Amino acid sequence: MHRRRFFMGLTASLALPLPLALRAPAVATALPGDRAHASFARGIIAPGHPMPAMTAPTVEGREISLATLRGEALWINCFATWCEPCNQEMPTIVSAAKRYAARGLRVLGISMSESASAIPPFAKRFGIAFPIVLDHEQATNVWGITDIPTSIFVDAGGIVRSIHLGELERREALAAIESVLSRA
Repeated sequence: MHRRRFFMGLTASLALPLPLALRAPAVATALPGDRAHASFARGIIAPGHPMPAMTAPTVEGREISLATLRGEALWINCFATWCEPCNQEMPTIVSAAKRYAARGLRVLGISMSESASAIPPFAKRFGIAFPIVLDHEQATNVWGITDIPTSIFVDAGGIVRSIHLGELERREALAAIESVLSRA
């Protein structure tokens, strides 16, 4: 099985500079989400542990908190719009979000260190209907997530059940979804 992933850095405290060609294009227009604050609680993100708290803004500046999603199975996907493996797996995420919504699966996208203006064209291109929040570098600095894409599957009780680094294959994604839904 071949997995692709993009390394954002070696550790949470050491980020490698991105080549100019991989950086998101500079945009002069700031959106409300760029000015809003993100708050990520420290904690262990590992199977069997409670998912640490997080509150982060959407592009529009509306806050979403993991606490409001408690009681539902959750797929958290950390990605960047310029990341090729992230782009490759997004159709699977969008399809699964639609397919499993009636069974209680919620999907939350976390855009890693990007400006709010990068999100609307990306969401439109993939037909994303689930919320996407801006991490303002908190997922890396506080949670230690340095590889993208990273998918975290959380059961309805708020317990992390699995973590996948790199692009998820469809069958892996469906198995992880069934695992968190079966614990609801």
